[in-house]
Amino acid sequence: MRDADLAHLPNRIRELRLQNGYSLEDLAKRIPGQTTTFQTLQKLETGQIRLTDGHMARIAVALTVHPIELLRDAPGATPAAAVATLEPEERALVTGVRAMPGAERRKVLATLRAAWPEYFHAPAA
Repeated sequence: MRDADLAHLPNRIRELRLQNGYSLEDLAKRIPGQTTTFQTLQKLETGQIRLTDGHMARIAVALTVHPIELLRDAPGATPAAAVATLEPEERALVTGVRAMPGAERRKVLATLRAAWPEYFHAPAA
């Protein structure tokens, strides 16, 4: 996903941070690599600075989510708007899983988590 693709999309950083019980300072400390301050996170959450793919990758690791989960569809957009920014293989996976009934989705996810736990994390409690 290119940085330009992200410039117009609202994000879910604050929502996911609060779901995990993290303060801005807590999340900033969990972000790997370069130092990210709580001030930078606050500006990213509120859209005062642009969320780049680099930010997304690092913040997603700290929140144990896939980077695409940080994005929220633009108001009035369909969920397909976020899918359109994915690579073809990612798009095929997301589209296929979204078409499955809930019970089938849970089976597929359980299988993926069992086979590749390093990529498919269980949701935070």
